[in-house]
Amino acid sequence: MMIDARALLLAEQAHRAEGNHATANLLREAASTTTSLRTALKLARAQIAAERDDLIECHGIGGVIPDSDREGLAGVADLNAVLAQIDEALK
Repeated sequence: MMIDARALLLAEQAHRAEGNHATANLLREAASTTTSLRTALKLARAQIAAERDDLIECHGIGGVIPDSDREGLAGVADLNAVLAQIDEALK
């Protein structure tokens, strides 16, 4: 299970309430970084998905790449693998 920014901010509040300001500051930084990285992943995912769609449109016939087009199929498979990794990270 991945910790999200909201959980980090809740932990930050608890530590600050207990007077642990250094730890609270680190948790706030981690929450900010987590949010920034998630945003970057979402933007990258959208760009990669668009590239995948363009590849299918360019190589495909009726939205399907023929089995004989090994390069097109390999390209889609590579992009699908990257998208799967991003989706897993965004869970």
